[in-house]
Amino acid sequence: MYQAATTVAVFDCMPAEQIAFVVEQSEITCMFVSVDNLEAVCNSKSKLTTVVCFDPVSDELKSLVQSSGLTLLSLEDVINKGREAHAEVVEPTPEDCFIISFTSGSFGNP
Repeated sequence: MYQAATTVAVFDCMPAEQIAFVVEQSEITCMFVSVDNLEAVCNSKSKLTTVVCFDPVSDELKSLVQSSGLTLLSLEDVINKGREAHAEVVEPTPEDCFIISFTSGSFGNP
């Protein structure tokens, strides 16, 4: 993985409360989601600044995202920005975290 990015797994079967917990605890700043999880992400109190949605987003949800102070991008927006960007590759180091994984949360938050 380039740019020394850390990934955090969030599953579509997680309830909204668990999604918010993972977003808050992992302190992620950008998240890729389906439209089904967009509202849960907007309700989290976190360092999240940007949400990339794989699906078309209704005007109502766009308004919710905007009122939450988040930047909403489509996957197509991200692909186009990537084509235009000429950023230097930042190789990960042994000290970089690659993935954060939470347990199932069978007895509460993961």
